[in-house]
Amino acid sequence: MEEPRVDFEVAQKISRKMLVDPDGALHIFWGEGENRQENTLSDLNVAIRQGTHVIERYQGLVEKIKDEELILPGEARQMSQLVGELQRIISRFLETREISSVGAGEIRAEFERISKRIGQVSNEFKLRAKGRVVTMPSLIDEQGRKNTKVPVRAGEAALDLLRRFDEISEKTWGTILRTRRLVEEKMRIERIIVAVYNSLGRFLKNFENGQSPDQQTLKRIASQMVGNSANLMSGLRTIKVQPYLRERIQSREIKRLGRLPAYVKQGRIDSFRRALEGAFLKLRPVVQEREARRIKRVTVSDKGQVKR
Repeated sequence: MEEPRVDFEVAQKISRKMLVDPDGALHIFWGEGENRQENTLSDLNVAIRQGTHVIERYQGLVEKIKDEELILPGEARQMSQLVGELQRIISRFLETREISSVGAGEIRAEFERISKRIGQVSNEFKLRAKGRVVTMPSLIDEQGRKNTKVPVRAGEAALDLLRRFDEISEKTWGTILRTRRLVEEKMRIERIIVAVYNSLGRFLKNFENGQSPDQQTLKRIASQMVGNSANLMSGLRTIKVQPYLRERIQSREIKRLGRLPAYVKQGRIDSFRRALEGAFLKLRPVVQEREARRIKRVTVSDKGQVKR
C-alpha cells in the first residue's frame, strides 16, 4: 500500500498511517488514494480518548461496577436488535393464514416502536429503513387477506439495517486496531520513564544523609545515564510524541543529565546530585499517573461491546 505523503518531517512512525511530527503532534490517516483523510491530534492521550469514544459509540461499553457489569449498548447492538425484531414480526405475520384486527394492531404498534427506536438519523441506510417502516402498507389488502407486501417491505428494512451494521463494523475495526496500537505506544513510553525514574531513585540513595559518593560511583552512575549506547537517556530519546516530548523529554531537567560526565570531571558533586534530583522530580508525575490508573488494551466482547 502507498505510504501517506506528508508535508512535515516524520519524527516517529507509530504505524503506516500514524505519524508523529517534530513538535510531537500525531497525524492519523485513513482511506486510500483520493479518499484519504488526515486528522491531526495534539497528543497521544487525545488520540486514545478519541478512538475509545468512537468504539464505545458504535460497539457499546461494558463497565465493571463492583461485582456487576453495566452494559451500555452501542449502535451496532441496536441495529442487531432492530433486525431481530423485524424478523420476529415477519415470522408472526407469515405463520397464520389470517390475521385478526387485534393482531394487526399489535404488529402496527411494533412497527411504530421500531421507527421511534431508529430515531432522527442522517445515515442513508437508517433513513431508508425508517422510510420503509413508516410507509408500511396496510396489513390487510382490499380483499381482506394478509398483504404480501408487508413482509417484503419489512425484509427490505431489515436488510438496510444489516448494511448499516456492516458499515459500523468496517469503521470500528480500523479504529480498534489504531487505538490498540496507540495504547501500546503509551505503555511503552511509560515503561521507559518508570525504568529511568527507578534508576534515578537508586542513584539518589547514594546521596542520602549528606553522603558524598566516591569518584568511581559517580562515574558508574554517569555511564549508566549517558555513557554508552545502552544508556538510560537512549530510551528517553525514543519518546517523540506529546504530552511527553516538550514537558518531560525536552525539559531543562532531563537535558541536564547529559552534563553528568562533565560534573564528575569538574568535581561538582552537588551539581551532579541536583541534576539527578531535578530529573527524578520531572518524571515523577508520569509515574504517579501510571500508578493511579492501569491502562488496558481495548478489547471487544463477543457481544460487540468495548471492555475496559
